[in-house]
Amino acid sequence: MIIIRILGVWFLLAAVITLVIDATKSLAVNKMVITSLGQQWYEFHKMSIEAAQKSVETHIHPLMWDPFITALLLWPSWALFALFGVILLWLGRKRTRTQVFSNF
Repeated sequence: MIIIRILGVWFLLAAVITLVIDATKSLAVNKMVITSLGQQWYEFHKMSIEAAQKSVETHIHPLMWDPFITALLLWPSWALFALFGVILLWLGRKRTRTQVFSNF
């Protein structure tokens, strides 16, 4: 569970970093700049996004890439990182033990 929480914190950190990058770009050009996850991935490593597309289309199904994954890749990167971080933190949370007493 600790690994899931650490990954969640890393995703939230990535969300803050990408939000600061978008805010800095917005201030530089005096208009709102929102970078999508697909655009950041493409700028970071063009060949890996193409390989991921080819892999999903050949091994899973072509329809999985086009309507579903491309829709996610068009979201702002900070929003997706924050969403994944919150989900991972929620999954890795410490659960409280409840004691159940039975009177039979």
